[in-house]
Amino acid sequence: MQSKARMTIRFESPAKPKLTTVPIVQPGESKEKLAIDNSETAIEPSFTTWNSPYQDDIHALEEIIRRSDTARNAEKTVRKPQPIPVPLPVLKDIVYDELTEERWSRTVPEIEIEEEPSAKWYQRQHEASNLSEEGPSWSRVFLSVAAAVATGALFGYMVLSLFTGEPLFPGKSDVDSGEQIPVLSTHEQSASPPTSAGSTKLPEKSSTSGSGSTDQTGNEPPASTTGQVSSDVYFMLQYGVFQNEDSMQAAVKQLEDLGLAYASDTTDGYRVFAGAARSRDEAELLAAQMPDTEVYIKPVGGDPLTVSSDALSEEGIEFLNESAKLTRMLAQYSGVGLQDKHPRKLGTQELSELQETHQRWLKTLTTADKWNGEAAKDGNSIVKALNSAIASMTEFNRKPSRYHLWSVQSGVMQALLADRHVRLVLQQAAEG
Repeated sequence: MQSKARMTIRFESPAKPKLTTVPIVQPGESKEKLAIDNSETAIEPSFTTWNSPYQDDIHALEEIIRRSDTARNAEKTVRKPQPIPVPLPVLKDIVYDELTEERWSRTVPEIEIEEEPSAKWYQRQHEASNLSEEGPSWSRVFLSVAAAVATGALFGYMVLSLFTGEPLFPGKSDVDSGEQIPVLSTHEQSASPPTSAGSTKLPEKSSTSGSGSTDQTGNEPPASTTGQVSSDVYFMLQYGVFQNEDSMQAAVKQLEDLGLAYASDTTDGYRVFAGAARSRDEAELLAAQMPDTEVYIKPVGGDPLTVSSDALSEEGIEFLNESAKLTRMLAQYSGVGLQDKHPRKLGTQELSELQETHQRWLKTLTTADKWNGEAAKDGNSIVKALNSAIASMTEFNRKPSRYHLWSVQSGVMQALLADRHVRLVLQQAAEG
């Protein structure tokens, strides 16, 4: 049997488009690129046979290509941000017609014109400039330095004289020993109280009734004679000059508590002394025996004093001279003994000389009892001070001790100060 041919017609459905994966936008990419990528179609076109009336028309095809390229380029154009407009300053109009009175005035200010310097001013200015260029003169510099040094030295001397108690100008003192050692300044003489004829006269009173009896008998008074009182220079250690007596007594108490010598004087201020020596070197050695005690060396004494018999009898002159010898010997022995840490007794010869001088001095004590006035008070002070010094020296020979030697120094200084006051009285009597 003849088979019949069959023809099967199968209609295939068009192919499904494939989906493509769009890449994730990175943080650094711009927003414009993201917008362009989103606008693109993610569907892959299917390539089929394209039958178009333009495929044979070349010009039409080129026109289509140009348009498509132009559209793509426009989409890919990057949009630049627009600049922010800056506000311009508004300028105000200035009205030139409206001027204040301060800026506009019809009056013209006065103009001060300096006068031209004269020829003399120019000459002085020129000379001053020449001097400034040449520099200071060496002679003027030397004189300025010398004047400054002299002023400083004078000022220092004045300050030192206040502490030491010496007069400012030693050459004006009444007694000058040749070593500029003043004894009595002019101020001290004027400050001393005047004395009457009865208080100035030191010897005993006369037994005559007066000048009337002399005239009646017709006998003339005997002519007066002169005598000389010896004088020594001592270098005393001045502890200080104080303003009142209470301060002076307090300083004396301080020296007494330290076991040192002490003596006070109110003749010229309130002064306190702590030792006496025959020379400046011995005074410095004596000051070294006073640790932590500040003293100043003050010379006391002068030339011998010449007096008449009307002011002082021969017995009175002998009393003062023997007192000076005994004072000199006691000051020397006590000063030398204090230089040793453990002092020793006096030698046989030294003790014998001291006893002989003491005996001669004792024979003159009756004269001091016959003085009157201030002289009698000073005479008793000399006797009392030397007796105390002799007693301390006697105790020292029995039992050597520095305490007894300092006691001898105290008696010596008190005797020297009393003797000085007697000499002041005699000097006033001689001048009166």
